[in-house]
Amino acid sequence: MLAESAEEREHGLGFVEFANKRNFPIELQAIPAPVSCSEWDSPEDVWLSILELEEANTHSLLELAGAANECNDFAVLAFLNPFHMGQVNEEDKIGSILAKVRDENRTPGLLRSLDAVSSSSRS
Repeated sequence: MLAESAEEREHGLGFVEFANKRNFPIELQAIPAPVSCSEWDSPEDVWLSILELEEANTHSLLELAGAANECNDFAVLAFLNPFHMGQVNEEDKIGSILAKVRDENRTPGLLRSLDAVSSSSRS
């Protein structure tokens, strides 16, 4: 999650840099606080919330692309392209994790086994 957080910060700074280069006005607004951990009843709830956030990000990017397309601003479309592909990958990754967590609900201990296999393959 720390690596994901750093990546999201980098993306945000990329948007600010692009907007500055194009002289787009930037209006920073507060973002809603994340869901409190007391609202999650299970690991599945955590990962489902993360997937929903990624889906919301995808929707926001598509809205930006739609507006850029209406204005024929092809530079914005080109800038957004890597983010679209990144969202495809993120939703797939989180979906895979969610599937494993759901499998864990049916087969207790499965995640520990998968983590052990993943850890040993990285060494």
